Amino acid sequence: MAKGLLKYFMLKLISERKHSGYELIKEIEKHSGNKPSTGTVYPLLKSMQSAGWIKGIDRDDKTYYEITKTGNEKLNEYNTIKKDYITKMHESVSIINETFHQEGHLMYIEQMELLHPLIDEIIQSQNDGIEQERIDRVILYAIEQLKQMRKEGG
Repeated sequence: MAKGLLKYFMLKLISERKHSGYELIKEIEKHSGNKPSTGTVYPLLKSMQSAGWIKGIDRDDKTYYEITKTGNEKLNEYNTIKKDYITKMHESVSIINETFHQEGHLMYIEQMELLHPLIDEIIQSQNDGIEQERIDRVILYAIEQLKQMRKEGG
């Protein structure tokens, strides 16, 4: 994972609850499948703390990090940047799809247009504080319903 992306992911995790460096490493590994090194994570924590995004609280011989007001502002900025980045990524994939399009399949851009309202609802639900587990259950239910329709032939 790129360091810039890793830094914002760590900030997002810290915004959800206080984490120690070790807990962050475990969470990142759980989400990405890759374990970041301590030589990557701890300097990023130090730079975020120096920038005023997070503050460390020493407890039980560990340092737990919590987000600051400045960190929340950065996270909000990142959410705006993320939306632009995802749009550009979709545009690039659309060009690739158009280049290698096979007849009989929905083109990528058409699929994204169909999914866009769903993605917006998911993001808004997350921003509104709805538990990720509840959102995941709804998505899994929708997937099962689509599979059932395919089995039934429409």
